[in-house]
Amino acid sequence: MGVMKRMSNNKPSPSDVAGELSEFDYPLHPVGPPWRDFITMQYGAGHIGEIRVPEDWDRVPRARSLLVVFLNDEQGEVLRWGDDEMHKFLGGDRPMMSLFIRQGDPIKGAREGHIHVNDKGEISVQG
Repeated sequence: MGVMKRMSNNKPSPSDVAGELSEFDYPLHPVGPPWRDFITMQYGAGHIGEIRVPEDWDRVPRARSLLVVFLNDEQGEVLRWGDDEMHKFLGGDRPMMSLFIRQGDPIKGAREGHIHVNDKGEISVQG
């Protein structure tokens, strides 16, 4: 992965961030359940989320490095994010990014990396 790059827009679109992320360098094998079910499960609260519109950046945890995946699902472009705690909860035996690729998700064009939002709301991306 490259170095962290500060985004000039403080609430970039998913496609703006995708340009800074890396292509997956390992085979992707979607796992279930579908993302919508996965993200609404209570045990994931606060440890995973998604960014589709600028307002979603307000719900991203501050001052923590988060793993992120960009893809284009049935609802459009999305950044799915998660922290290390969620990875530990899920067992940690698969690459973290691959946990965000769920059954039925299109994997063409998917990208991975890290995001960091500081206490001032400034966003940095590493691909």
